[in-house]
Amino acid sequence: MICFNCGFGKSKTVEKIRTLIQSKKYTEIKKLMLSNNAAENYLAAVTCKKLFTQKKLSLSYNEEKLIQKIFNSNKNLYTYSNDTYVEIKPIKFYVYNKEDRLIWTQTKKWLDNMVK
Repeated sequence: MICFNCGFGKSKTVEKIRTLIQSKKYTEIKKLMLSNNAAENYLAAVTCKKLFTQKKLSLSYNEEKLIQKIFNSNKNLYTYSNDTYVEIKPIKFYVYNKEDRLIWTQTKKWLDNMVK
């Protein structure tokens, strides 16, 4: 589950990635793209792409392809936000949907605060 703005705090996945970013364990984040957890896949892929664009992480051709594969994935991602917004949609919905940008926007804002 992905949750950035919840009354009970952030989700375990968000906290896990936060800890890895803060300790600069970027290789560990890459490994999460291969986990069986859709939330880890999504957040790891978005984080790796951000780190790559800021030249803080190198990606192999296969890792770049893996990010695209995750972004196009039909794996269901459970999201929760603001104690009222609950969605269960494929990862690609959150990445590419033009009408509902809440989770994508929160992801980007969270990453902007985490990776400077």
